[in-house]
Amino acid sequence: MNTVRLIVRRFDPTVRPEPYEEVYELPVAATTSVTNLLYEINERYAAGIAYRVSCHRGICASCRFRINGKARLGCTYEVNGGELRLEPASADVIRDLVVASDWKGLGPPPEDD
Repeated sequence: MNTVRLIVRRFDPTVRPEPYEEVYELPVAATTSVTNLLYEINERYAAGIAYRVSCHRGICASCRFRINGKARLGCTYEVNGGELRLEPASADVIRDLVVASDWKGLGPPPEDD
């Protein structure tokens, strides 16, 4: 079993006015994804890290983060151990790893009057 050290850039304007980092170490038994690690950290440590994930297959791109400085999808990025640095994908941070998007929603377009 390998160990992964995850350095997560956090930001919650209700807690602190500036971003800060938290470090988590946990075992990984087999190849897992970054989003699975975030889920495990929130379950194990009650960390409350905010992030988006939807399809878990690399299609929707809602889980786009900067992983070790490069934009990647967290649900398809395989982790076997070592150290990872997670940051939001853009500077328009809402909270932790969640950034503002230009998604308009999944419903039908509004009707013209």
